[in-house]
Amino acid sequence: LLTEEEHDFIFDIENTEGHDSYIAYESQKDLYIYKENKIFQQRYENGTWTTLSEFEIANDGSKHTPSVSFSPDGKVLYFAHEEKTGKGGKDIYVATKNDQNEWSKPKNLDVANTRFDEDGPYVSRDGKTLYFSSKGHNSMGGFDFFKLDLTDDKAQPVRMPEPYNSLADDIFIDISNDERHGFISSNRNGSIGDMDIFEIFYKPYQTKFEGLAVYENDQSPAAAEIVIIDKETNQEVARVTPDAQTGKYNVMLENNKTYVFNVNGNEEHQAFSNELHM
Repeated sequence: LLTEEEHDFIFDIENTEGHDSYIAYESQKDLYIYKENKIFQQRYENGTWTTLSEFEIANDGSKHTPSVSFSPDGKVLYFAHEEKTGKGGKDIYVATKNDQNEWSKPKNLDVANTRFDEDGPYVSRDGKTLYFSSKGHNSMGGFDFFKLDLTDDKAQPVRMPEPYNSLADDIFIDISNDERHGFISSNRNGSIGDMDIFEIFYKPYQTKFEGLAVYENDQSPAAAEIVIIDKETNQEVARVTPDAQTGKYNVMLENNKTYVFNVNGNEEHQAFSNELHM
């Protein structure tokens, strides 16, 4: 949160007749503002704000730089940037900061970009996921939200589900790590004006999984306990005991996840594990 002094200064920043907006507040000291089609930076230090100046690493060579986002440690910068050498329209670029606080030359984040516009990068609070908007990939209408796993060098962008996306333009997002709660800008049905802010509560789709636990030698019901683990988080999501008469069991599981089924038998039968992707 901003201190009283910081808060007062925000309202003293000179606005223009064009589009002026807050973009980011990084490490509780660096304020980033969008105006005149560029990103400007201001630092709060020694009880006062420095002079507003261009954030050159993001603006260099571009006629339009609308958005930036930083990794939690502040050492990786993602920004939307329009220049002739891009793949088309606005692209997402990435730069890294070294130990001397110097930014590297920005690189086109090729995997995220298409011949259409990309915009609104946002790094998750745990630094593991990059969210952005795109008119390309398999967009369902205008700008759609996509996410990219930053922990996997071979990952490809994945379109976010409804209600995050709609047939309208969905752009700029702030979302919790578990993706259950977020805020977005959109001109979807229900908007009062042009782009409006919407609060999203997301409950993932679930599927009823029905299983059968029997012994291999005689197909009789197994005396076992089945512990189901979310492979990505390594968290237990369910613990079930098959019916003693039939060996059948069922459990509700979220879609688009990989689960590890740990079957714990009695003393006469060894435990074993198996994976399942829903």
